[in-house]
Amino acid sequence: MEGHAAESPDRSNALKSGTVPCHDRTKEARLALEEAPGFHLDDEGFRTLLQHFQLSWSGYRRVRKGVKRRLGRRMALHGCMDVEAYLQKITEDPSEERTARELLTVSISRFFRDRKLWSVLREYFLPRWAGKSEQEFRVWFAGCACGEEVYSFKILWEAARTLELRLPPLALYATDMNPEVLERARAGKYPPGSLKEVPPEWLQDYFCLVETGFEVLPPLKGSIQWRLHDFTADAPPLDVVDVLLVRNNLLTYYLPPISGPVLDRMLGSLRPGGLLVVGNNEVLPPVNTPLLQSPLCKCIWVRQAEPAGKDAPKS
Repeated sequence: MEGHAAESPDRSNALKSGTVPCHDRTKEARLALEEAPGFHLDDEGFRTLLQHFQLSWSGYRRVRKGVKRRLGRRMALHGCMDVEAYLQKITEDPSEERTARELLTVSISRFFRDRKLWSVLREYFLPRWAGKSEQEFRVWFAGCACGEEVYSFKILWEAARTLELRLPPLALYATDMNPEVLERARAGKYPPGSLKEVPPEWLQDYFCLVETGFEVLPPLKGSIQWRLHDFTADAPPLDVVDVLLVRNNLLTYYLPPISGPVLDRMLGSLRPGGLLVVGNNEVLPPVNTPLLQSPLCKCIWVRQAEPAGKDAPKS
């Protein structure tokens, strides 16, 4: 790879454990693609690729242009001039299949997306988490993309501390399968458009101006563990979490035969009474974990205790 030493055999496992910075494999692949002539991937071919990965056309429809361009350049780089040839390539080469999946990831987000959700968390749930326990409060952001919502939650928490709420110690676990977006999340640098929902006083307290826009201040970056993790294949990174945010990724881009079992596995780490937070327009697939939708916000579901002596009802 251009300008980089060969990776050690242990690097992938170390990255999954959160002990080393993200590697640049996907970043280098995308930089190479920018210089490569592209194969024109039409909608029919794109649908075929989505079907191979059991991904949803309706989820990708509005964002497909950039994804198709990336994949078309990748196909041309390998000399694959039709979708069938590329499908054969990724079938025969697991590393290329992994790269294709990473190129299919969509990282569009912004701070405090879905304002009502963040108002409910701030005004209703934060006061109820205060003073109840001194145990570490764990939040898992599954498919965290570039980290906007991770830092949004941290800002809410820190702002509540200034109001003298006795909140427990906070631990944030942010995971994504794409090493490039994890690298960007660690850096904490964002264009101005990503921060349009941030109140002016928080913009002043938690960010500094940089050439490209704004950067999260160092104190806000504390207590966040960024980890490489594929929620469709890997076990949850924690045995117990208090809040699970899986927003605008699994339930948007994957078909129910994938999203249902994956969500159920993720919910296995959510304690009874804990919160599942999804996207504003996302619909839960059938799952075995008992959940109750919050009347305060349709994005929030509360995990219920398993019924004694009964099979858990489907939500």
